[in-house]
Amino acid sequence: MNATDPRGYRLLAVSLLVAAGLLTAGITGCGGSGSNGTITTGPTLAITAVNGEAVAATVTTGVLAMFEITEGAEGPILGPTVGTLSVLQKIGNMPGTFARVPVQGTEPCDVSGTISLSGNLADPTTLTEGDTITAVFESCDDGDGFVMDGRLALTVADVQGDVFSDLFRLTLDMVLTDLIVTSDGDTIAGDGDLAYTLDTLDFPAILTALSGSELTIAAAGETVTFRNFEQTLEVNPGMVPTAYAAEANGRLHSSVLGGSVDYGTVVTIQASGDDNPPYTGEILVSGGNNSEVRIVVTSEEVVRLEIDVNGDGVVDKFIDTTWAALIGELSN
Repeated sequence: MNATDPRGYRLLAVSLLVAAGLLTAGITGCGGSGSNGTITTGPTLAITAVNGEAVAATVTTGVLAMFEITEGAEGPILGPTVGTLSVLQKIGNMPGTFARVPVQGTEPCDVSGTISLSGNLADPTTLTEGDTITAVFESCDDGDGFVMDGRLALTVADVQGDVFSDLFRLTLDMVLTDLIVTSDGDTIAGDGDLAYTLDTLDFPAILTALSGSELTIAAAGETVTFRNFEQTLEVNPGMVPTAYAAEANGRLHSSVLGGSVDYGTVVTIQASGDDNPPYTGEILVSGGNNSEVRIVVTSEEVVRLEIDVNGDGVVDKFIDTTWAALIGELSN
């Protein structure tokens, strides 16, 4: 990625929306009752022997889609953020001073439309707590197969170490406002706030964390909302094969399923190798009427679903499946 290319912001925004949009696209095919999208104070969707697999598939796909945002974070997150420093200097004729100064400017996108970048930086040579950078897209088309509109705002919440080195910890507060990606006639829209942390202090291990109070993704007439969510992904390429460890919890509301459920990691989800499914881990999904579905990874080949429809501790239905089949359940 060219450090002076504001296209990094487009890639960041697309990674946020398209990855989360995988969830919406999958949910569209699984059927269910309608909903106005309102999230109440507790889980509203009762998990049953009939819908338990679809609920597990929805949560699984949602968590995996959110992890798509964090995996490979050095490129889509750090690259455009650090690289934009030089962009802001160029378009704002920013002096080599350490006084916090505002800069702004508009760049044409490769095919059509524009991206307007603005920022308020304490030091043009690095990132400092309190720095703000905002990108506004106007029908921005770079010839990559999608058009972007809307606003993405970043605030540097915390910096430890040197972001230009291998050892640092960077936290960004991010706000998506009517951020829309249109591709092949399909539109994915996102609104919400989230905090993103990239931690390489234990290099070569890389820890990424994503959390927020509410993030709503809408596509194909359906809406999925994550609320009070947080998840972490640790990738250690120093291990052979690469080791992955993940945890996630929060609330997910599906307008197609017609309600909300809570989900949380009981046993850390672990995988070995870039293309292999997890070999261990457990996620508990809780719904209305004390209902539950427990997603238990017993091996790379088998995922067991344990459905308890009334919370009495007795499993009412067992389903043995695989990651691929579980996600494929959404298209049935």
